[in-house]
Amino acid sequence: DLDVAEDIMNAGCITGQRINGLVDGISGNWYCKFDTFTPAVERGLPVTRVISRMTLQQILARAVGEDTIMNESNVVDFEDDGEKVSVVLENGQRFTGDLLVGADGIRSKVRTNLFGPSEVTYSGYTCYTGIADFVPADIDTVGYRVFLGHKQYFVSSDVGGGKMRWYAFYNEPAGGVDAPNGKKERLLKIFGGWCDNVIDLLVATDEDAILRRDIYDRPPTFSWGRGHVTLLGDSVHAMQPNLGQGGCMAIEDSYQLALELDKACSRSAESGSPVDIISSLRSYESARKLRVGVIHGLARMAAIMASTYKAYLGVGLGPLSFLTQYRIPHPGRV
Repeated sequence: DLDVAEDIMNAGCITGQRINGLVDGISGNWYCKFDTFTPAVERGLPVTRVISRMTLQQILARAVGEDTIMNESNVVDFEDDGEKVSVVLENGQRFTGDLLVGADGIRSKVRTNLFGPSEVTYSGYTCYTGIADFVPADIDTVGYRVFLGHKQYFVSSDVGGGKMRWYAFYNEPAGGVDAPNGKKERLLKIFGGWCDNVIDLLVATDEDAILRRDIYDRPPTFSWGRGHVTLLGDSVHAMQPNLGQGGCMAIEDSYQLALELDKACSRSAESGSPVDIISSLRSYESARKLRVGVIHGLARMAAIMASTYKAYLGVGLGPLSFLTQYRIPHPGRV
């Protein structure tokens, strides 16, 4: 749908022509800059742009038709009789269709019913996220930054409209709970002493705009579906957010699935035979497994690299941590 694509492009905030990359969380000095402009231009692709997830959802919902979307309709069970799939919703309603796509998140009920229960993997990090009405002084030259620290890091990105989206990662056990109205106060303590780019953004964020969640993922699997049922997005390949690819992989899944079903419909029209749903689903799964597995591994690797950063000698050395005040570059950083 070219109209939808145009709406998304128009709503997006172009960051690819600006400086993006990694910086030291305390000093704010650049550690590594990413050139996302040249690769896009060389391949004839649009320059990288960022769009708020809420804005993207609104555009897609309008395109599909909001009367088509049924909220509070969680699938709790399904039956595949070899010809059709019947689903049972949480409210007891039943629906029947040609196929079922389980896109119901990291703790997918469809996945559990297909393959049995399985545990998610905790990353070791909790993540605070927020959006602020804030325009940094260097907004015209900087798109996004990853501020590195030892067992903590902070990500900020311009999302357009005078707003900045940020994510704060902190290494601690899962299940932590903040005191009432205490998220912002805790973050200012955790990131106390960091550069103004981080502190100013936290200060500018309302307490009510800050959310917290522990970060989990699922290891890649070779089994994505069975019969007339398949999985998509986080339900089959939930990944850590360090590369910003979780939602992107789900969108790519959707495109590949639509492509395979369209091919099946074309073959059916030419031959006069029924649409081969099952083969289409297996083709979709085969086409996606390798790419998703690679991106999943890179996301985990990025988390390890970001969280083991040590800018100065003394970081993480307990009794010798006083050395950090002298800001002696850590030999492993050079």
